[in-house]
Amino acid sequence: MKGVKKIMIDMIPVILGILIALFINDWKQNIENERFLNKVLGSIEKEMKHNIEEFNSILPKQYAMIDTIEFYIDNDEISLTEIFAKTKGLQVPTVRNTSWKSFLNSKMELVDFDVISKLTDIEESKVVMGKKLDLMMGSLFNDFESTESKVKRRIIMHLLNVLDSEEELLKSYKEYLEIENKASR
Repeated sequence: MKGVKKIMIDMIPVILGILIALFINDWKQNIENERFLNKVLGSIEKEMKHNIEEFNSILPKQYAMIDTIEFYIDNDEISLTEIFAKTKGLQVPTVRNTSWKSFLNSKMELVDFDVISKLTDIEESKVVMGKKLDLMMGSLFNDFESTESKVKRRIIMHLLNVLDSEEELLKSYKEYLEIENKASR
């Protein structure tokens, strides 16, 4: 009985040492996770702000492209090639989402569901926008020399379709930044 009591008394410092070591390890891990999260969310925020600037720069040019096509829509002497030359070509935004993609593959469990959901929606919208752009470019490639008004109308419809996705993506970026600003307060 005395031997068991002595063993128990000797084990108390060992158990306390293990518990303290586990607490310190958990504390260090939390600090590392917080640093990682701040770094990744900061990168995502920078990308979002860049993307917003990109859209704000490109969208007016795309609307001007539509206006120019509409101006020449019934002119059978002006081809799409000439219209695009007048407007300095079709411009599309360069959208960055690399920080979000790298984040998906690492410590996603550290982030609130609403943030993950919003970032996922943004990624899906980007994919849809890319598909719409591909469809428009395929149509444009086939009819680049056309002067027909029906072809010009079709290109306008494609452009409006792409613009709709771009506007939605721009809105999503702004909403995400609002969520992040509220969360950081």
